[in-house]
Amino acid sequence: MQCLLKYHALSLSLYNALRIVVGSGDQGIRISDIAERMIFREPDCTRLVHKLENAGLVERRPSTADKRAVIITATTAGKKKAQEILPEILELHRHQLKGLTQVEMDSLNNLLVAARCGDDVSQSDEEND
Repeated sequence: MQCLLKYHALSLSLYNALRIVVGSGDQGIRISDIAERMIFREPDCTRLVHKLENAGLVERRPSTADKRAVIITATTAGKKKAQEILPEILELHRHQLKGLTQVEMDSLNNLLVAARCGDDVSQSDEEND
């Protein structure tokens, strides 16, 4: 994955932040909300946004609701970059997971959802029994 992203001049953290911004749509997203949604917690999300901005992938605008806040939106180039990378990442994941059965895929998905949500997997399993 890192090699694929490096080819696109992005790190895993930069891609994750870009993906979150693109996913927020035209209304954009605050930097603090980007930080909350990161797969890997990034101590300095502002630095990531600055790098994406310098690359022309995102832009900042003042929030109309909160004058202290800044809203981050994806530029056309940022949306295009995310769309270019996604099929390559999906293909990489298909290749990495091709040996798993459907039951194993379901278990992996449940574990990943639980990890992302901070749920206790063993507790979820007990509730399902």
